[in-house]
Amino acid sequence: ICLEDTGNKEQVYLYKPFTNLILSPENLKDSFGSKHIKYPSFHESAYLSPQEFVADKSVLDELNLTEKDKYIIVRFVSRKSSHDMGESRLSDFEKIRIVKRFEQFVKVYFSSEEELPAELQLYSFPSAISRIHHAMAFAKLFYGESATMCSEAAFLGVPSVLIDSQGRDYTNYLEEKYELVKNFTGKNY
Repeated sequence: ICLEDTGNKEQVYLYKPFTNLILSPENLKDSFGSKHIKYPSFHESAYLSPQEFVADKSVLDELNLTEKDKYIIVRFVSRKSSHDMGESRLSDFEKIRIVKRFEQFVKVYFSSEEELPAELQLYSFPSAISRIHHAMAFAKLFYGESATMCSEAAFLGVPSVLIDSQGRDYTNYLEEKYELVKNFTGKNY
């Protein structure tokens, strides 16, 4: 049984012959034939539903914040996944510009799959990465290149902005139906 939520056709066609079922959210537009079953939910509900996840406010202490402090989480990805092939990357200059612009208004924490320039190390998420969902739950905004984390933020009720030339079916759905994600598919970020 395989779980699919990003529409990675190239991966699906590789594993499909060895798979009995392909499970995906119904908002995934692709159809993968008779093995494909769509369900009315999101993968994120398995670990972020209120029955499974309760945000721990002590994460604010770890971030040296109070409940009144406003902050955002920014996520940069490596663009090395198969579904990122051909995807443009943000330059270090653009990453610095984004963080510096947000910093004018709120506290900024970033998480990244790659090492970032020394100029941005000051903004690195200071707690264990396992605490990112707890921190995300109290953030005012999530901004980044990770479609998964954008949908996680939306699932937690936090508005998010996805920087991605294509967008993803599930983030498009979250934008159209709930207005919790804004998909920026150009270079206007």
